[in-house]
Amino acid sequence: MPENKLCRRSKILNAFTSLVNRYGVEKTTMSDIARHVGCSVGTIYNEFKDKEDLIYEFFLDHLNNITSRLEEIKNASLPPEEKLHKMIPGNLKFVIHELKDNSLFAEYLKSKTITVRYLGQPELISQKVFRQKYATLIESVIMEGIDSGVFEAENPTEIAGILSDSMDAYALRVLIMQEKPKKNLERAELMFKMLLKSIKKMIFKFKENKCLSTSYL
Repeated sequence: MPENKLCRRSKILNAFTSLVNRYGVEKTTMSDIARHVGCSVGTIYNEFKDKEDLIYEFFLDHLNNITSRLEEIKNASLPPEEKLHKMIPGNLKFVIHELKDNSLFAEYLKSKTITVRYLGQPELISQKVFRQKYATLIESVIMEGIDSGVFEAENPTEIAGILSDSMDAYALRVLIMQEKPKKNLERAELMFKMLLKSIKKMIFKFKENKCLSTSYL
């Protein structure tokens, strides 16, 4: 795909996001988007067949960005416990920040699938699919820690699922129950430390007749 086409699609999606955050998805029209971008409505229809297509691309792009961010963390040259910290409470902090500036993303979190209201194709982009990807990435880091002798766990798949679900629950508490983000981030940090402690091997060093534990916590 030519670079100018990618740039044009990006500008249209950015304009759509900005207008939806300001006026809501129902009141945002293709004409509004065209004026915001400084192009014709026909140009937008050359890139997106209708508003539903725009919504679909918005969520696909958004979820791909989050997944790419998590994959970068997984592939980084960091200790597995640091990777988990960035992928779990660190990712919650990122999501909460997104909720403040993105009403469409907030609506996605409120629904079982982001396509239910608009597209009628819930199998295309669902929270279940994203949670599975998220849990799989977490599990791969736990397995990395097990293989390197840092973690010790008999059920990494279940642990990854618990961590993934808990972060979703904390985000929803902020979104639906209107709890303060700081309070939920503190809870997430505490939960993470407790679970990390349960799976991390303790390595003991002896120094001056004292047993010292070298641990991430």
